[in-house]
Amino acid sequence: MVKMCVQEIKSSKIILFIIIITLKAFGNAVFVPEARAGHVAVIVGDQIYFMGGSRLIPATNPIKSPIRVYNLSDEVFSLSLLSQFSTSNPPYVDLSDTSARMKYGSEKGTAVFGGPNRKNVYLIGGVQQDLALLNKIDNNITVTSNQTLMIEEISKTYNASDQFIYFYQSDAEFWSYPQDQVGIPPTRRRSTSTIIDKNGIIYIFGGRTQIDTGSPTFTCYNDLYTFNTMLLSWQNINAVNAPLPQSHAAPVLLPNGKILYIGGVSQTQPGLVAELIDMKNISVFDTISLIWSYKHAVLRDNSITIQPRIAHTATLTSDNNEIIIIGGNSSKTLVIYSYLNRSNIN
Repeated sequence: MVKMCVQEIKSSKIILFIIIITLKAFGNAVFVPEARAGHVAVIVGDQIYFMGGSRLIPATNPIKSPIRVYNLSDEVFSLSLLSQFSTSNPPYVDLSDTSARMKYGSEKGTAVFGGPNRKNVYLIGGVQQDLALLNKIDNNITVTSNQTLMIEEISKTYNASDQFIYFYQSDAEFWSYPQDQVGIPPTRRRSTSTIIDKNGIIYIFGGRTQIDTGSPTFTCYNDLYTFNTMLLSWQNINAVNAPLPQSHAAPVLLPNGKILYIGGVSQTQPGLVAELIDMKNISVFDTISLIWSYKHAVLRDNSITIQPRIAHTATLTSDNNEIIIIGGNSSKTLVIYSYLNRSNIN
């Protein structure tokens, strides 16, 4: 474990990969979700909900090829936190055969919990895939026997809807999207830095578009949008001094209304490769003054290096004094976790 003192800050962004293998007793049967990446997980009350993701196509499946490795998932399953369980045999519950099943295959979106009555999970952006259409393609021998044609046809299954935001009603186990939205949402993208405040305002920063979101040019963004879950209204916040376009930063909301963006990647212009952001350079957005600022974290132990990364998590501790950063994927190494002291970021 590593601790870092904070003195200044700068920006960030990137991706995450989690493998889940689960078991569920259901009579004499067991539920074993496939390993996956790019899914979302949200705690609602005493339940953790897992949604979507991408799954490896088995080697025995004839549709698998060097250009066709993954399929997206529309599954939803949950895990109760009411009692202790073995991590080698967690009692996951499959909800996919109910109205809880997602409307499309989904990955690399961002999920937050809140809204009216604090019962909704909001899924922001990400990659969508029409699995019904994909199934028809996979059963068409003319298509599956021609790799070029298959690529063209499968591209038509992505971005199945213009909706940028969906919500899951945990009490009714039902998916929908906000009706009568006011304002203009951001363009479709994935891997945004998204967080919700106590008033039900969702802050959506950055993100990226590329082939899997229907864009021929890899492009990162540095715009900031809010979605008011009470008023169902969108707002584009044009704050000066914004960071470089970026994706995959882990956002942390402080009690004083400031949002820290840690890690990820940034891009200087569309089409160029995105570079990993130094974990010590942190961008800060003040939701009250609507001003961007930057701080720099200094390592307490200079013998330890914190590698830049994507697909990590960053969580504020209950005493509001530290941020726990866990996991992630680095270009050089995989670092398990570190601590970031926020005493000087008020």
